[in-house]
Amino acid sequence: MLALKKRSLSTFALLSFIFVGIFFIWEELFFGILFGIACLGFYEIWKISDSKMTWKSFGVACVIGAFFMRSGLAWSLILTIILIQSFFLFYLYDRNSLKGAFSLLTSQVLSFLYVFCFAKAVWHTKLLYGGEFWLVWVILTVKFGDISAYLVGSKWGKNKLHAVLSPAKTWEGSFANLLTSIVVGPLIWGLFYPKELSFLAVFLLSIGVNVLGQLGDLWESMLKRDYGVKDSGKWIPGMGGVLDVVDSLAFSFPLVCIVLEGVVT
Repeated sequence: MLALKKRSLSTFALLSFIFVGIFFIWEELFFGILFGIACLGFYEIWKISDSKMTWKSFGVACVIGAFFMRSGLAWSLILTIILIQSFFLFYLYDRNSLKGAFSLLTSQVLSFLYVFCFAKAVWHTKLLYGGEFWLVWVILTVKFGDISAYLVGSKWGKNKLHAVLSPAKTWEGSFANLLTSIVVGPLIWGLFYPKELSFLAVFLLSIGVNVLGQLGDLWESMLKRDYGVKDSGKWIPGMGGVLDVVDSLAFSFPLVCIVLEGVVT
């Protein structure tokens, strides 16, 4: 009960901070906070994976990440190539042995893309016309689904979604998650009626962000299970680290950003 109370208070505080940040904080300050969150998420993966990446590599990755977040598609690809080559050179000259270097390099590049693609999608959505609404829409559509999955799964869940990867998750909770997003997404759209997307598009997008949200949650569960940790960090009371909060949003935001960029622009 105490853990649930802590989690609820942290959720309320986080949502309040996020909504104030989306609607009222100066644009460049918003970018700075978002960049800090991405760097913190990348740091969490570095620490729990014990990849032996140096601070020099971490610093270069974060600098590239800042440019990556603000760049278009072409420059994003160029910066990703620069990142890969930078990691390669660091591993080549900073290590006495190259054993396991390729697997470490691959995991770090994937980790970079995981957190900074999420941050990039949030930033570019924010810059679009009506972007603030869609940032809130994604968060509420996905997180209300998460809450229903927890409540239904803990009370009525019997069939494990994946016993090894995430023993607490059930098919009953997963379906409740999906149904909640299907209701909440169009409902929020109907209350404010933004003209960027039609009802059918919002309905389908609600399904898309939910499915990707659940996959993002499972992706982080796999990461933690692989390295034997319960939480990615201890920054947020009752919730864990940055990755524990954004896991279900990490793949959902890029989808919404791509759809909106195609429609708005």
